[in-house]
Amino acid sequence: MGKTAREVIRQTVTGLPEPLRGLVASSIRFVVRKKPTKADLALGAKPDDRGIFIGFPILENDGDDAGELYAVEGEDIAQHESAAVLRADEGDLVADLEPYTPGGTIAIFTGNIRPFTETELVDVLMHELAHFAGEDEEGALELGLADHSDAEGGGG
Repeated sequence: MGKTAREVIRQTVTGLPEPLRGLVASSIRFVVRKKPTKADLALGAKPDDRGIFIGFPILENDGDDAGELYAVEGEDIAQHESAAVLRADEGDLVADLEPYTPGGTIAIFTGNIRPFTETELVDVLMHELAHFAGEDEEGALELGLADHSDAEGGGG
């Protein structure tokens, strides 16, 4: 590959449409490593992942009914000295709670990208950007942004 991974990332981000380009440039930190570190693994990366997005995705309020916050079942709130512990129910749009700022880190693991070409790197990067845009693995696949390793049973 003639360009460095950082040059490819810079070129890819520059080519994104606005307002996504501005949001990515201002709120995503890019990290390039050979392999996931222990810290990456603790945050959910798998040893063979080609990349990972860790952070808060962009969520649109599309009118779907979200779940509700609830107190831990069976606990007597009055017995606690502090305020009740609330947990998000599956389906909650936590982004609706203020303050919420989308952003985070996209880590690219170059040692797991085979063959390591510019095209493969861009594929991985776009896949992780799809996660930042709020897409899960299935959504990324529908957008044509599935990481090749996803189709082979690996992670993205």
